[in-house]
Amino acid sequence: MPRYFFHIPTRGVSDAQGQEFPDHDTAQEEAMVVARELARHKHLLELEYILVTDEDGNIISEVPLIPE
Repeated sequence: MPRYFFHIPTRGVSDAQGQEFPDHDTAQEEAMVVARELARHKHLLELEYILVTDEDGNIISEVPLIPE
């Protein structure tokens, strides 16, 4: 199963372990869940986002951390 990594570049957070998901869409959905959760509990800087990459370092998506 492919491994995906969730980074928050504006905070200097780099995901070294990653998580396995069956496909890009499922990884994107998880990033959206994480983004919503972080947005609820953190003081966010403007333009913060989760950068989702695959095992090769290719960018899959950028998910903004915007409170609901």
